[in-house]
Amino acid sequence: MKAPAFQFYAQDFLTGCTYLTNEEIGMYVKMLCKQWTDGNIPKKRLGFLIGFEWDKLSEELQGKFQDFGEYVINERLEI
Repeated sequence: MKAPAFQFYAQDFLTGCTYLTNEEIGMYVKMLCKQWTDGNIPKKRLGFLIGFEWDKLSEELQGKFQDFGEYVINERLEI
């Protein structure tokens, strides 16, 4: 059974989010939580989850995730 929480390394997070806006950071956290609970993030549900479609996200935010076509994942969270 998967743990109900994941490790959050504050310094790594702050360093990794240097070029994200506060709005993008909120989207990033929601996406990480969705992946943790469901295993991946379906691209077709991003509009509902964060209010933006995948192709409308900044390159910086997209760069935090690996695109597998119908879904995306943050590889670091998987590790």
